[in-house]
Amino acid sequence: MSLREQVPGGSSGKAMARWLLTVICAGQVVCGARAAPMRAASRAVASSPRARARMLFGFGGPPPPQATVTDRCFLDVKILSANGEQKFDVGRLELALYGEVAPKAVERFKQLVSTDGASPAPLTGLTFHRTLKDFIVQSGAVTDASAFAPFSEVNELVHLEGALSMSRDDGGMCATEFFVAVRAAPECDGSYTVFGQATGGMKEVVKDMNRRAGSVDGSPWCGYEISNCGML
Repeated sequence: MSLREQVPGGSSGKAMARWLLTVICAGQVVCGARAAPMRAASRAVASSPRARARMLFGFGGPPPPQATVTDRCFLDVKILSANGEQKFDVGRLELALYGEVAPKAVERFKQLVSTDGASPAPLTGLTFHRTLKDFIVQSGAVTDASAFAPFSEVNELVHLEGALSMSRDDGGMCATEFFVAVRAAPECDGSYTVFGQATGGMKEVVKDMNRRAGSVDGSPWCGYEISNCGML
């Protein structure tokens, strides 16, 4: 049966227009009724702070900070030649810190990037010793960690792209090591403490490290060194 034969009232243009309008409206009602449970489920899923953060900031470019920014700092990064004798500028990674929701982690990180005037900041000269492809880049393995008392801290912030988070040892304690999330990493939520967010240099620094990521165990193929760091 042709479309014109299906139209009640004949094949005139007005009759066909009325019929099409009726079909469209009926389809909207049916689709709307079927979609209602799905919309209700979506609202329920999006009710948690973590879900709302992912829906708002989990897509597109680097997300804005999740919490109040209390401090800002930077890490200047260089890449080492194969023999380690030459260093080439990669870029500056700028970080916003959340001192209100992660006071212990932020205070520790400020110690790591600051100098006492007599010696370089503890992070100066360290490398990103662990790079897991499309996951994280990690640094902060200071030579003498005994000067930094272990601590424990948790919060409800999520690991979005560019999140700055503290690593933990086998006992669940934080000390000096930290990582930056290359992409959104919900598998880290609740287990590691987010205390900041990369606000500049993700493409130039972190994504470049990720592009040259090392073996499956995280050992990097190229050395990336923190040549300078400090507060902004």
